Amino acid sequence: MNPPYDLAAWGRFRDDIESKISAANAACRESSQSCDMARDAMRDLGTLVANMDNAITSGSPPPDDAVQRQEAIDTKIETAAALARGGK
Repeated sequence: MNPPYDLAAWGRFRDDIESKISAANAACRESSQSCDMARDAMRDLGTLVANMDNAITSGSPPPDDAVQRQEAIDTKIETAAALARGGK
């Protein structure tokens, strides 16, 4: 059983993350290694947010691998930043 959530606060947080994902995708439209990696990370983040939203709004458990998925997303973002600094 999940603890009760503040659905309004979750909705604002989710909307903010989705807006930032859209902004990141819009800022990185070129074809480069860094943009490809950043778009992949944003796609993964969007999927994780959707999975968490489903868990929170339906009362089901969050994904068992949520922490590992977030860590993988963080790694992709760090890799994209390093590639961008290197001009890739």
